[in-house]
Amino acid sequence: MADDPAGRGAVLLVTPPPTPNGPLHLGHLSGPYVAGDVAARALRAAGRRVVTQCGLDAHQNYVLARAEANGETPADTVARYGSLIHAALRAARIRYDVMADPLADEAYRRAVAGLLTELVEAKVVEVAPVSLHACAACRRTLHHVRVVGRCPACGAGANGGTCEGCGGFCSAANLVDARSTCCDAPPEPVTHTVPVLRLDEHRERLAGFWSGAVLPPRLRRLVASYLDGGLPEVPLAYPTDWGIEWDDGLRIDVWAEMALANLLLPARHLRPDADTLAGYLDAWQDVDEQWIFLGVDNAFYYALLIPALHLAAGLPDRPTGLVVNEFYRLTGAKFSTSRGHAIWAHEFLADEDPQWCGRS
Repeated sequence: MADDPAGRGAVLLVTPPPTPNGPLHLGHLSGPYVAGDVAARALRAAGRRVVTQCGLDAHQNYVLARAEANGETPADTVARYGSLIHAALRAARIRYDVMADPLADEAYRRAVAGLLTELVEAKVVEVAPVSLHACAACRRTLHHVRVVGRCPACGAGANGGTCEGCGGFCSAANLVDARSTCCDAPPEPVTHTVPVLRLDEHRERLAGFWSGAVLPPRLRRLVASYLDGGLPEVPLAYPTDWGIEWDDGLRIDVWAEMALANLLLPARHLRPDADTLAGYLDAWQDVDEQWIFLGVDNAFYYALLIPALHLAAGLPDRPTGLVVNEFYRLTGAKFSTSRGHAIWAHEFLADEDPQWCGRS
């Protein structure tokens, strides 16, 4: 890729990939996707070199849960809703330079798994016995959609992952009154040897990253709460039934996949021959700054987990900004794909052409 007119490197704009457990809704579209597209157009008009990145978040176990509810294969679920997501983005005139398709792209899956292996072999990531939880009835590992309870920080209802109320990290270990969503059974502790990232070991580098990053006040409060109260350890793979296969029957956690993909995808776009950690880090020299457009429910991962893994892998800190939108609401409740409570973007855009918005 040629240098931009000012001789500067690229501006990387990342929009979290939508989960194909349902169509894209207007809360998604009017939040990170339109915001990121507006920024890309403005930067290109100013003569900057821009790389935009998105994809499909196909390995969330919300996809598996929806497939089971619909009586179909996960691949069919991804194909059906993925086509509606792509249709909505096309109708909104939003285009990406990098659009990951995890189920269709075997090379992507190999690269993500290979990068995790490199990080383990380099002792950046530790493989160690970790206390997890399983459903007392069916023995499924309880993570993300498979467990529900109340957030230990704010008391809001939450699944495993992040709390929509406060943005904090939730798991079967710390949710209050946790139950499995598969069998409505209590979680039982189990020990598995998995790769794990201990965020507290990266406290100093994270503090330096946060001090220079552009963060909205709500995210600054979130990261400050973790600095005061302690940073968690996050498993990067699980003994589970959905996700990229890794070592010894484990599958890579979807948010670890996101962190790994966000390191390797821009690098492979800028330098297609990059296929190792050293090559990816070298390619990132062509990136001057990055901006991430996200919903508040992804705040923990983009403000803590992803930068921690990138810094631990050796990616030099660079100017970074997180542009965060709050939830859209319909009849008083937030838009929700999993609950089917939304105005769907592809249906709305069937009658509304963005090209004519604002014109009389």
